[in-house]
Amino acid sequence: MKKIIEISTELYQRLGKIAQAFESEQSVIERLIDFYENEKNSDNITLSNDKVIEQPQPPPITVYRSKLEEHYYPSNLNQFKLLLIETKKAWVKLSYVDGTVTVQEWNALRFSETSDVRGNLKSGYLRHWREKRIVRADIAIAKNDLP
Repeated sequence: MKKIIEISTELYQRLGKIAQAFESEQSVIERLIDFYENEKNSDNITLSNDKVIEQPQPPPITVYRSKLEEHYYPSNLNQFKLLLIETKKAWVKLSYVDGTVTVQEWNALRFSETSDVRGNLKSGYLRHWREKRIVRADIAIAKNDLP
């Protein structure tokens, strides 16, 4: 059952600053609640009179790559998009820093002429690629075209 909540414009704008590309309001709130629930018992935050007081954070995780390698099969992105619209599926092979590889089917049932291939991948399979330590993504219409 859905509930409707009202928030001030100022709070909505603050949520917007935290939101990531293509993320819904609900996703932002869920992520904040997850963070709160995971961190409330740690040394990172302290609760005082229902206010959160942040403690110093450890340095960020080292980023291994500044750019993700992306390879499409077929390599022409416009041709790839036309085939994706026609077939409504593709295959995504992700390679990680530690040498592991995963292959997943991309069901693109709602993908259309106005959709963006790279935008869809960046908001889905490749979201937070640095944190996940993904170094390469191979995307193919036919699974046997993956290297």
